[in-house]
Amino acid sequence: MSLDYTRLMLQTLKQYHKSDITLTFTNEEDVPVLSVRYLSNYFHVKNLNSSVVESYSELYPAVDYIEHSMVLKTLI
Repeated sequence: MSLDYTRLMLQTLKQYHKSDITLTFTNEEDVPVLSVRYLSNYFHVKNLNSSVVESYSELYPAVDYIEHSMVLKTLI
């Protein structure tokens, strides 16, 4: 997924903040590795392997974390 598309999808989550929408990112084998939700003015990015959740109040740090995580997942 491109950086622009990731940013657009997170902007969409924020736009529909009253809905419960979860984005799921998969690796090259279509195994889910990250999920993202927008709740209480924060992007919550969950690593599905470790269950660790990172929370971001701003869009760009969340996008950076997702992109960095996805690059690491493809290298493993």
